[in-house]
Amino acid sequence: METTTEATTTLRKQRIVRGLSLADVARCFKGGVSRERVRHIESGEYEARPETLKAYRAALDAAQSTSLGAAPNTPETVQGDSTALATREAITTRSENSLALLSYFLTDCAHRGLADSTITRYSQLGKDFFEHCPGLRPGEIRPRDIRAYLSWLVDRGVSEHTLQQTLSALRSIFRFAEAFEIASVSPARSVQQRRYKRSIPRPLSEEEIERLISATTNLRDKAIIEFFYSTGCRTSEAVGARLEEVSWSERTVRVVGKGDKMRLVPLSRRAIDSLSKYLDMRDTGWLFQADAKSPRAYRLSQNREGFWEARWREVTQMPGGTSETRIVSRTLGKTVEMSEHQADDKIRSILSERRAEVQPVAANKPLSKCCVRVVIDRAARAAGLGHVHPHQIRHSFATHLLDHGADIFTIKEFLGHADVSTTSIYTHVSQTKMRETLERCHPHWRQEREQK
Repeated sequence: METTTEATTTLRKQRIVRGLSLADVARCFKGGVSRERVRHIESGEYEARPETLKAYRAALDAAQSTSLGAAPNTPETVQGDSTALATREAITTRSENSLALLSYFLTDCAHRGLADSTITRYSQLGKDFFEHCPGLRPGEIRPRDIRAYLSWLVDRGVSEHTLQQTLSALRSIFRFAEAFEIASVSPARSVQQRRYKRSIPRPLSEEEIERLISATTNLRDKAIIEFFYSTGCRTSEAVGARLEEVSWSERTVRVVGKGDKMRLVPLSRRAIDSLSKYLDMRDTGWLFQADAKSPRAYRLSQNREGFWEARWREVTQMPGGTSETRIVSRTLGKTVEMSEHQADDKIRSILSERRAEVQPVAANKPLSKCCVRVVIDRAARAAGLGHVHPHQIRHSFATHLLDHGADIFTIKEFLGHADVSTTSIYTHVSQTKMRETLERCHPHWRQEREQK
């Protein structure tokens, strides 16, 4: 008799071969359920009741019928089932090619609602692995091949974090291959995870945060840093925030985090004031929007070696009427020998002499993550803080809350962490909190405090 786990795996395979997304099935579920609920049923994380599996099958058939534009149990539905079987056979047959397997896996990731950045990372890591194992079909790959690849990465000097990401991606890919019987057993299952040494975050002090904000040179840059420190958002959440999701009266903004999870984060009065001045009566669109009126079609910044560096997108016309877009960078000179105005004049002169078309800044586009990093890094260098990245402000937000008495579960909700163990890293960072705990609980430290 088929177990619950086998049944949910079968249902997931049926959904994929029919080309249906989680949202398609959720919409047709009796009584209506969320996409997350459908994902939980498919994952087999808990024992699904028989009536739940029956409702899922009914929703699957209804979603298939809706996509075909026909009612259930019609000839068109039978034809759709035949198409589904043909698609299933195509996945099994074509996935003898490793890159074809990767393509089907990435399509499944998109149907499951994974973030674009996650899908891109899976694509890059999977392609690198399969190119390292040429001539091997997915079903022929063994655990020793994965271990050999990880050892090769270690010899190249990649970070522990990259090794962890690589093995995690390979486990997901071969779990998908195992579900479709392309591989009898996932070769990544028996490969042990390396012990990951997680580094402790380095937050900025409260005084350094004030210096960082004071070092900004325009309203936009100040609003960005005030927003980060007020909300503790990730970079992707900040650049994805929209004005329609801001409640000015309640001083909150709704952001979309990892896994498309939405949460409401509060805005301080200082952040509200900075945003109001920056937005200047604009009430729709992205909160931080790329400036379409900017005359610059390039980005000028200081690199870590102390040079002015310019980057721009260049469109080159190719034979046959096609075009190729590439990112070009150019080092202009040392920052101690050349002012920003001189660097700006030099790059304008260089671009005027180039024959290729320079792509302008697109209108009504959100500010890019790269631009946000440049804004914060530029302000940090002006404040004498060295290199500072956006996530450091998020670390500072959490650490300062902990220093001033916030409990770890409240901080977890502010940061949008799924597990409190992720948030607990900040208990090792907050020296103030650790010292207070020692003075309150340890006999020798308590005596020392009483003697003062």
